[in-house]
Amino acid sequence: MINIYDSVNELTANFEKTEEFVALRDAINAVKANENSLKLYHHMEEIRNKFIAEQEKGNSEMSAELQKEYKEVEAQIGQDELIKNMMVHETAVYQLLNDIQKSLTDPISNLYDALK
Repeated sequence: MINIYDSVNELTANFEKTEEFVALRDAINAVKANENSLKLYHHMEEIRNKFIAEQEKGNSEMSAELQKEYKEVEAQIGQDELIKNMMVHETAVYQLLNDIQKSLTDPISNLYDALK
């Protein structure tokens, strides 16, 4: 039998060398280096966590107060080039991960295709 985790460890090491990952790491470091961008990012995370906590309590919608706060922070983020850049690179990383996941799950799909 093959130890699949050896391959996963190699894939992880290679993933960290991709253009997408390196660009995201650099973008995150730029946000961390800018006090205003970092504060804004933390504020957005705080709002997200509040919303998730409300969802876990069974409240599927944001309160009016939380919606207002979210919209204000969202507008500020729309003006923050460092955070916008980070989000662009985050999207690219997740696209790469989706492509990898598809490659990994294709053999499973092929097995089920044999049932058709």
